[in-house]
Amino acid sequence: MKIRKKLLKFFSAGLSLLATQQASSYDNSKFPAFEIEVPHREFEFISIHPNDEDWLITEAAGNGILLLYNKKTRHLQRYSIPGNHQYIFGTFSPSGRKIVMIRRWETASRSMVDQLQELRNSEIAVMNKDGTGFRILPASKGIIIAVAMSSDEKKIAYWVAKTIRNPGSKSLITDFDIRELDLTTKEERLFAGPFEFFEIGSISYLNDSTLLIGAFAPKGINLTIQEYAKKFNYSQIYQIHRGQKELPLPIFYKNKSARSPVIDNQKNIYLIDYPDNTGRALTRISRDGNYSSWRAPDIKTQNLHRLAVSPKGQYVAFIYGNHRSAIGVFELDREAWLPIALPPTNEASLITIKPAV
Repeated sequence: MKIRKKLLKFFSAGLSLLATQQASSYDNSKFPAFEIEVPHREFEFISIHPNDEDWLITEAAGNGILLLYNKKTRHLQRYSIPGNHQYIFGTFSPSGRKIVMIRRWETASRSMVDQLQELRNSEIAVMNKDGTGFRILPASKGIIIAVAMSSDEKKIAYWVAKTIRNPGSKSLITDFDIRELDLTTKEERLFAGPFEFFEIGSISYLNDSTLLIGAFAPKGINLTIQEYAKKFNYSQIYQIHRGQKELPLPIFYKNKSARSPVIDNQKNIYLIDYPDNTGRALTRISRDGNYSSWRAPDIKTQNLHRLAVSPKGQYVAFIYGNHRSAIGVFELDREAWLPIALPPTNEASLITIKPAV
């Protein structure tokens, strides 16, 4: 009965699980046409600017590269950030004027000990889109994995891991919680919990006090991980409120294996799930409870990673490939899946970084 009451609380929050299917001419009975591109690259993250054209892409090569790509013109630029660091998980602020990212030291040695030390000393950096005003934010160093900025751009939420496991474990880092930095007061605190999730993914502000997150298995569930996953149909999506202490439950559990949630400016939610009649699909759930589902291309073992939705909801970008080697988009108006042939990194023009005065 307690679980039922908790679920009803989620229903009333506007994330209806009893959604109705919207009409569409899309044929979910067969795989859509899609030309697979699998170049020898490795992409980590995509963030889409409010103009719906500029993409901030983290390419996991060398020291971690931040690229600025214009979808319309296909022009590629690279941020030339000085110093011996990695820059990862770059994301635009809601206005698009700023970029928030994670910085890690890059040591000369690539030993496991040194790599783990890099993880423990992650920092959060911010700069303007044009590369000016670069600075490190006063957040505590730690194992920081991803960042998100509130709509008023006064707060930053980020995943922090507590535990590093022994080499060879299924998950190298685990026991994740979300911390939040107030950019006005410079105060940093736990957003909610602690919950200590086993695995984590995306993070988005649903509103000023609520986050929509991709995560799995908080501690204290009193079930084995397998029992817990089966109980909630393998959903890996939660919403949590600032200051919440009560253990959260997965939402969208009627969508089999729901994961990787992202939100557009109209608060429509997009996620990956696995309907029984189609297999892997992209699903959109609107604020009024309507949903649309599109069968994903037959890319077999080429997993979909890191969804990013254009703020106006025109398309969804995704990284795919066993080694996150390619980028594609699903254009919603045409209901078409298209690969993105990103220009080579060595052809990118440079954007010079200028530290804040």
